[in-house]
Amino acid sequence: MKLTKNFTFEELTNTSHKDLLADNIYYAVNNMDKVKELALFAQEVRELLNVPMTVTSAVRCPSLNTKVGGTPTSQHQKIEAIDFIPAKISLEKTFDIIRYSKLKFGQLIIEKSGNKEWIHISIGNKRETLYFNGKKYIKF
Repeated sequence: MKLTKNFTFEELTNTSHKDLLADNIYYAVNNMDKVKELALFAQEVRELLNVPMTVTSAVRCPSLNTKVGGTPTSQHQKIEAIDFIPAKISLEKTFDIIRYSKLKFGQLIIEKSGNKEWIHISIGNKRETLYFNGKKYIKF
């Protein structure tokens, strides 16, 4: 189901943990207003960057959030955050474009785990910018 020009319900609820996919979809359906708000936020980010984005994590039901090691206060579980990898531009450039834009966001983080890196961005107005090196958060 298409939620915005560039984002679908399926991509915001998808998970590699297929045993929890049905639970995650059920959780999202029961929080559809929040899912639509997150999709609109993701669309704003997409239009600012003007490149496709591969969403690696968005909606997380409580059991999925626990399985991936998320905190009980995770913004993914609150349906307020997306993790993504932009096409055609580096994470650093993506970070700077968003950081210096007028886009309203809560947190903007370049996150790293093993050999994988992505951007985490959340809904809000705090404008906290961080780097997570797999062990600790470093403020910019």
